[in-house]
Amino acid sequence: MKQENLPAMHMIQAVFNRLIRGILLLSTILIVGIIIFSVLMRYVVMSDLYAIEEFLAIVAMWLYFISASYVSYENNHLRADIIVSYVKNKTAKRKISLITGGLAMAITFILAIWSVDFARWSIIAGGTTPGWKIPLIVSQIPLTIGFILIFLFTTYNFIKKIIRFRKGGED
Repeated sequence: MKQENLPAMHMIQAVFNRLIRGILLLSTILIVGIIIFSVLMRYVVMSDLYAIEEFLAIVAMWLYFISASYVSYENNHLRADIIVSYVKNKTAKRKISLITGGLAMAITFILAIWSVDFARWSIIAGGTTPGWKIPLIVSQIPLTIGFILIFLFTTYNFIKKIIRFRKGGED
């Protein structure tokens, strides 16, 4: 991501970047560690780990949703830009990019609201995992945090598109 903002924004971006990368690294190491430990227990010690998949699912949720927010942060996610490939006019391409950016922001806002509602409902319902009785909210927190971050980063990238559009620059 280009650093074209105020110094305070540089610091916020650096902190987010380190935090997100740290969570991704830790969750990846934990997933690999849990799987290796589970395989060793099952095939070497000949003992099964009771409900280990509950811990694996929690860590995987962190990995999946924080990864998605990191991709949004980097503005490096998959796109279906088939329309833009057929349009030759640069102004029209930039307008289409603005429209898709606005739609992405609106959709991620809805998903963020739904994820907050889902977390709220999960707290009220009070469900737990069958094995270790871990509150379900523990595995739903990364979903909520992930969608909120995706919305914030999508909004940030959309604002940058608007600024570039007004200046007449390429997207």
